[in-house]
This record gives sequence, C-alpha cells and structure tokens, in this order.
Amino acid sequence: APILFQYAASGFRDFTRIAGSSPEMWRDISLANRAALLHELDAYLVQLIRMRKMLVERDSDGLEKIYANAQQARHNWTAAIETAERQNKEGGD
Repeated sequence: APILFQYAASGFRDFTRIAGSSPEMWRDISLANRAALLHELDAYLVQLIRMRKMLVERDSDGLEKIYANAQQARHNWTAAIETAERQNKEGGD
C-alpha cells in the first residue's frame, strides 16, 4: 500500500478524511449500524463483481454507462446543493 500513496492526488486527502479520525468511534458507529452496513456492502460487492466482469470482457459500452451514470448522479447532487444554498441565501435576506 505505501507505493499507492505515492500516486495519490490532492483529492485523496479529502476522500480519506474519515480515516484520520478515531478508530474506536468508527468501530462503534459500524457496529451500531451493522444491518444497514451489511446490506450496503452486499449491494456494493454485486456492483464491483459486475464491473469486474465488464473489465474482463472489455465491455466498453457497459463501463461507459457506469461512468455516465456516476457523472449524472454527481451533477444532480451538486445542483441540489446549489439550489438549497440559493434558497437559504434568498430566505436569509
């Protein structure tokens, strides 16, 4: 793993911020949310296996669709945040 950190860009710090906090706290949060986490991890594993299969089969259309969906999801998320911020600003005047 140390060699991987040599290639980490600036966004890696933000993406891994939680890893810098208390392991005991996250252990407790994980155990308290065990059922939900197991459900989400299982769903994530299904998607990882699906994506792995696409890579093995060189399914360029399938891979592109995954990234297009991710792009659209991010766009929708940022648009919702910007709308909420505008509404808060307009309501706060």
